[in-house]
Amino acid sequence: MQTRKESKSYWSYVSLEEEQIRCKQLVSDDGKRVDDRKPDEIRPTFAQLGMITEATGSAYIEVNKTKVICAVYGPKESGKRSEFNVEGKVKCTIKFAPFSCRLKDDPTQSAQENEFASIITRALERAVCLDKLPKVILDVDITVLDCDGSVLAAALMCSSLALSCAGVEMIDLPVACSVSKCGKHFLTDPSLLEEYKTDKLFYNSSVSGMVTIAYLPSFDELIAVLQQGKMTVEDAQKAIENCIDGSLRMKDLMRQCLANRHKQSQNINNVIR
Repeated sequence: MQTRKESKSYWSYVSLEEEQIRCKQLVSDDGKRVDDRKPDEIRPTFAQLGMITEATGSAYIEVNKTKVICAVYGPKESGKRSEFNVEGKVKCTIKFAPFSCRLKDDPTQSAQENEFASIITRALERAVCLDKLPKVILDVDITVLDCDGSVLAAALMCSSLALSCAGVEMIDLPVACSVSKCGKHFLTDPSLLEEYKTDKLFYNSSVSGMVTIAYLPSFDELIAVLQQGKMTVEDAQKAIENCIDGSLRMKDLMRQCLANRHKQSQNINNVIR
């Protein structure tokens, strides 16, 4: 499990009273969140494949206002000796578009891009059959077009779909989900507002934080876990369980997207014939 190190100078401290008020603001007395969702409810999600024709495979995903696009290039031979490997290699980059973030001039954004790229690379390397791609590299380029929370989970799913679109063989289709904890509430698929308010509580609270996972449903295996903030062991376990539940719900949407793509390809082939 990887834990992010936050910059104390970036977020201000809050009192216990402020923490309790902010937690109450995230979930109302009748159990509804700011955007009228239930605590375990996922936002409306849309996915489409093959949008970048120059790429070997590509995918676009929207999770409400969070928008991510991914292009896969290769497999291609490594041009550098330093990159030579008997098995294949995944090379992932993720960039936030300049217009993507509502929080301007974030000093941690570059570090966050590197951290997310590292996590996604390790997750994809577990899922892709690299032994069947000797001595080659898969370039996975991810761009965050709009950021409204749960960006890492969206990027993980988008890259997974793009690899499938490229025809890359995988042992399973990785899925992902995030869950934030604020006070007694576990919030599945948090929005940027919920992430921000949870972030503000990280330093003086033992009950606030967020967990993001990548998951192989057919193997019941976690291939990436990122915990942010301060959480008890019990809370972290509960958050992971909720993440798995959310991931399984995203699995059906992702597989339907792949089925639709396959059906479109068959229709095109029939027209050509």
